[in-house]
Amino acid sequence: MGVHPYRISMIGKHQAQNAVVAMTAVELINREYDKHIPEEAIMKGLEATKWPCRLEVLDTSPKIILDGAHNPHGARALANLLMIFSLRAKCQLLSWGCLETRMLMKFLVL
Repeated sequence: MGVHPYRISMIGKHQAQNAVVAMTAVELINREYDKHIPEEAIMKGLEATKWPCRLEVLDTSPKIILDGAHNPHGARALANLLMIFSLRAKCQLLSWGCLETRMLMKFLVL
């Protein structure tokens, strides 16, 4: 793949890392299976990809983010993003729910 600025629609550092993994997979498919997925298709796909309820920005003023983090890894990604936003925000409100079967303490220590 050429050296182009790639844009992704989802927020969070981990989503940029996921995009790199996806692009690496495409490179392997192209090379190992003698395929040619056009770079334009990759760029369009990365920019168009959406994951509802996963760090989804519903509104920007005030900033409203919907997230369905259901494991400690997802909760960490959400916590990291909330810390970044809290540096710029005057007021915050977090509403959170959890099933009894989830490891509550693992979520709360994040």
